[in-house]
Amino acid sequence: KLIDSFCSDHRINDQIVADLCVVADEFISNIIRHNNTKEVATTIKLSCLKRAQVVFMILQYEGKEFDPSQPSVPDIDEDWHKRREGGLGIYIGQQMTDRISYQHVNGHNILIIEKKLSA
Repeated sequence: KLIDSFCSDHRINDQIVADLCVVADEFISNIIRHNNTKEVATTIKLSCLKRAQVVFMILQYEGKEFDPSQPSVPDIDEDWHKRREGGLGIYIGQQMTDRISYQHVNGHNILIIEKKLSA
């Protein structure tokens, strides 16, 4: 809802909105599934920002250090029933964006996802 509302307010086209929603879903699902803070609930803060012809999505959350900005190339031809879990969501996120950067500061992960509005 946040992404849809933000993009509507900034007149961002539907294809970019769809891409941003898929990317947010992949990364947030990954955080929830793999953050290993089961004893404490994790709060994930999602912010959106537009500067010139770029949309930035910023995900911030506490947890162990994990840098999803590093290239991920899973074997997409491998049998789905035999493949190991993990890596595909990050790969999808990387393919659908223009740049991903990451910082880990004082126990907080900060993931900055950039999507250009024009080619």
